[in-house]
Amino acid sequence: MINTRTQPSLSRDFTLLSLFIVFILLMVSVWVAVETYSSYEKDIIKQMESEALRLDRGLIVEIENASYILESVGRQIQSTNDESENIAQLFFSFAKTEGPKRAIFSWANKEQMITVSNNLGVLDKPIDVSDRDYVKKAIAEPWKVHIGRPIQGRLSHTWILPLSLGLTDKSGTYLGSVIVALDTEALGNDISRSMKDTGIHFAITNLSFSLLTQSPAAEKFFNENFDTERLSAIDFSKGAAGRYSSASLWGKKQIYSYYERSTQYPYIIFLGLDNEQSARDLRKMLFPRLFQLFAIAVFLLFILWMVRKRIIQPVIALTEHTATIVRGEKFNADQTRGPMEIEQLAHEIKRLYDYIEERRRIEAELRLKNAELSRVKEAAQVTNQVKADFFAYVGQELTEPVENILQQIETLKDQLYGPIGSPKYLSHASSIHDQAHQLIAMLEDIKSISKAETGLLALNESDIDLAFVLQKTIRIFRDKQSPAIDVHLDISSGLPHVRGDELRVKQLVLNILGSISHQIGGGDSIRITSSLKAQELSLSFSYTGNSSPISANRSKQGLDLALARLLIALHQGTLEMKTTAERVSVITVKFPALRVL
Repeated sequence: MINTRTQPSLSRDFTLLSLFIVFILLMVSVWVAVETYSSYEKDIIKQMESEALRLDRGLIVEIENASYILESVGRQIQSTNDESENIAQLFFSFAKTEGPKRAIFSWANKEQMITVSNNLGVLDKPIDVSDRDYVKKAIAEPWKVHIGRPIQGRLSHTWILPLSLGLTDKSGTYLGSVIVALDTEALGNDISRSMKDTGIHFAITNLSFSLLTQSPAAEKFFNENFDTERLSAIDFSKGAAGRYSSASLWGKKQIYSYYERSTQYPYIIFLGLDNEQSARDLRKMLFPRLFQLFAIAVFLLFILWMVRKRIIQPVIALTEHTATIVRGEKFNADQTRGPMEIEQLAHEIKRLYDYIEERRRIEAELRLKNAELSRVKEAAQVTNQVKADFFAYVGQELTEPVENILQQIETLKDQLYGPIGSPKYLSHASSIHDQAHQLIAMLEDIKSISKAETGLLALNESDIDLAFVLQKTIRIFRDKQSPAIDVHLDISSGLPHVRGDELRVKQLVLNILGSISHQIGGGDSIRITSSLKAQELSLSFSYTGNSSPISANRSKQGLDLALARLLIALHQGTLEMKTTAERVSVITVKFPALRVL
């Protein structure tokens, strides 16, 4: 019996295979997403390195331009008298023609007081800048450009980057300082032009993380994405560049960010990729790859669906329809649809169903016939038993009187009580004696036939040398037969052995010879031949019959043949008789192949 809980099935295998394919495709999708993210991250970091290099170069160019202008202004102030009007005129011309955009030039005298600026001219109230570090550095190291930290300008009221240059006369006496204040917003705009439009924002700070400038489009870029405490832990003297953070594949709390220290000035450049831009870029890279996997998954699932629809479902339906055969219900092959092979299988099952139905019909008829035959057999057995009982009773009742007659006639024939006067009495006594012997033999044959028909005649089977049995039986027949009848045994030297009862085979041959002897006279002959065809052994007894056989022997002849038929039937064989046109009669006895050894 099939264990449906543990036995594999097409439906279960289909489900497991589908789940396995989906699982593999999900794993491959995750792997593709991770690999795409990793590859994209490497590309972004390389891009930020390139952008940081451009920003560094732009910053260096802007500061060097401002330094060059400071030196030019300083040389001209040194060559002119230290007059405020002249300095104001000079500042105005430089700011208009050569100076950076929105840059403010100012002059701090010996007392570290700003007295002149290009936007206000000569100040009525000088501004004290003695507390500024860049002024102190200019006094300490004249004729060298010094950069201060970003501050909110007192004259421009905007965030500026101050650069200072201390001036001395030819004798080395300190004259004052030229100061240029670069507008950080304009500086940021100028530097950002060197960048590509890739969604990357930037910020530039000094080493104490005071903001110098940042991308014009992202005013809170530095404060929202960089932590000063975490930056303070970084040693920028050892690690001049590195990745600060990476965007999450699943969230938007962090961005791709990068830092790099300027190669020439004490500034740090910070860069970061906008979240929306990185998401768009990732989608552009990831979606085509995932779409390919999705297309492959749809294709594989479509194939599995077709297999299920075209093969699995028809097989399941065919199994259910076939189960109707087992339950004895009607099978309809037209309900099964599928490929040609499935429909052919359904057609063959339909033929098997028709065969089973035909077998059932035949078995039902056979049961009816067997029941009828059983009744007939029982009636025949009763009839045979009655007939056997009748024959046994008649035979017993007739045998005793005939034996008494035989004994009495033997006393007359042998003249035990004296001679009989007339020889005719002796002739009649001999005739009565012979007929009494024939009657006793006929009664014995009747008893044997009765036993064979009622199944009381059993076989004691063994391997029989048929050639030897025939020779022995012929000798017995010749000794008993008078007048002499010649029997010719014309059989092959390799006559096979048969399986049977030797005594009954002898009786079979003697009955056939006895039956023939009643049809031929003295001097006639009987020829016995053999043949083997398809493992069936045949013995043929051929003779030429008399035109007028003795009518008194016809009953004995019939009994001999009847008993012979019964004896060969006990060996599953047959007995046939035929007469040719030349009055040659042939009695053929056939042993079946299962009896031939």
